[in-house]
Amino acid sequence: MKLAVRPFHLPGSYLVLELTNRCNLRCRHCARSSVQHAHYARVGDFPRAGVESLLEDLERVRARFDNLILFWLGEPLCHPEFVPIYDAIVSMPGIEEVFQQVEVHTNGTLLDRTIAAGIINRFPVPQRWHISLDAATAGTYQRTKGVDALARVEANVERLLRFRQKGGFPWPRVVVQCIISDRNEREAEAFLAHWQARFRRYAVEPKPLAYHVPATHSGDAVFFRALDCPTAEEQRRQDAVYARVVDRLGLGAPGRDDREVAGDAPCGAGAGDGSSRPCSGFWKSPVIGWDGRLTTCTRDSLFHNLVGNVLETPLSALWFGDTRLSGWRREVSRGDYRSLALCRNCFIPGSHNYTGITGDEIAAAEAASHG
Repeated sequence: MKLAVRPFHLPGSYLVLELTNRCNLRCRHCARSSVQHAHYARVGDFPRAGVESLLEDLERVRARFDNLILFWLGEPLCHPEFVPIYDAIVSMPGIEEVFQQVEVHTNGTLLDRTIAAGIINRFPVPQRWHISLDAATAGTYQRTKGVDALARVEANVERLLRFRQKGGFPWPRVVVQCIISDRNEREAEAFLAHWQARFRRYAVEPKPLAYHVPATHSGDAVFFRALDCPTAEEQRRQDAVYARVVDRLGLGAPGRDDREVAGDAPCGAGAGDGSSRPCSGFWKSPVIGWDGRLTTCTRDSLFHNLVGNVLETPLSALWFGDTRLSGWRREVSRGDYRSLALCRNCFIPGSHNYTGITGDEIAAAEAASHG
């Protein structure tokens, strides 16, 4: 028995679409660094026709998300049809009514001349590319990424900026990203100064940012991001490193108006220590793997919270009308995670990268779902 599909839109919502789980790097801070990780037991690519069907479905039911993120646990530029897929998305009439923004996260190693020329555009939907370098020196880059490619990636970013400037194209905006940890914290100032100088070659003044890149920021940026860690203990340790760096750079506290939570917030969605609270993932962040499987969280790489498969059932029916997901939402809204083993001891709601949800937002989604 399926509920009627009645989409709701909440601030801070984002749809994650993994175009591929292939990756050409094995970054130390990524699940890809483990050759045993089950997410990579099979590798493949989300079909181009599936992307088109997904967009048509969301447009048909008038769904709306703040962001479409083309990334998860693979490098999106490894997809053999990345450029035509990207073009199909950003050129789709009315796409800006479905997504407030289209975002790509990439390591930049494959951002060659052909791809750079293929992605600059004047379509109406805002677009942002996060290019993660995570180092200011070749040695730190190699230790983090496992390859000696910093100079190549820097050249790739500059080429994109040059092509964009020469053609007078507004998109995509470029965010050079440094994920801060105890391995690279001493390079933060050098990273910022280096990239400010490089952007200025193209008459651009990038904004230094930390904690998150606000949806309202329409320009380029140098972004210092917190590291996602596998354990609560390591998360607390690296969050302290991050807070120290951000304070040193004078980039301020997380933006409460965007519902970010500080690192000293109670950890655990279902920690059983009195801090249990609703997790926004069940309402705000559908995550689609390369094979079409849908879950509620970017940490669910093994699909414990499997909702269904969007290559078999439309996303709108799964995310806005699935009875099992509706049941999970009712439980989670009360801080009850007994039926969700993955979530019982989750510490992510206490991390810097988490976007929360309010009781009023849950009520608004519930009201929309029932007409």
